[in-house]
Amino acid sequence: MVMRNKRGWLRILEATIAIMLVSGVLLVMYSRQAERADISDYVYSLQKQVLMDIASRENLREDALKDNVASLNEFADGKIPDLFNQSIRVCDLGEVCKLDDETSIRLFRDSKEIFVEEIVISADLVIGDNPKKVKLFLWEEA
Repeated sequence: MVMRNKRGWLRILEATIAIMLVSGVLLVMYSRQAERADISDYVYSLQKQVLMDIASRENLREDALKDNVASLNEFADGKIPDLFNQSIRVCDLGEVCKLDDETSIRLFRDSKEIFVEEIVISADLVIGDNPKKVKLFLWEEA
């Protein structure tokens, strides 16, 4: 009779340990997903802020309409933390804006998550250029 009780307690102990292991793994997986969601919200708001600054400042709007990407990238470098790499592309409205092939291949090979946001800059009466699309690509530093 005593042996049967010991087996019962061992089974209860085994089941308890198994439940603790499974719940520990689930907790770790859930916490990692929560971290990833937080960074995407931060990156989204950061991209929106940079693009809104470009749209609202006259000199940056002019740079966008005249395809002066170097000036826009320099401005974005000052706004974006060193944790991220960035690239700005300026395209016509009907055109597809994409990263250059070398950067795209490197990022996809390294399985980097790329965050992309865009804004349309309309033509100014003084400048008289066609409207442009400014696209901001962000990805985490390796």
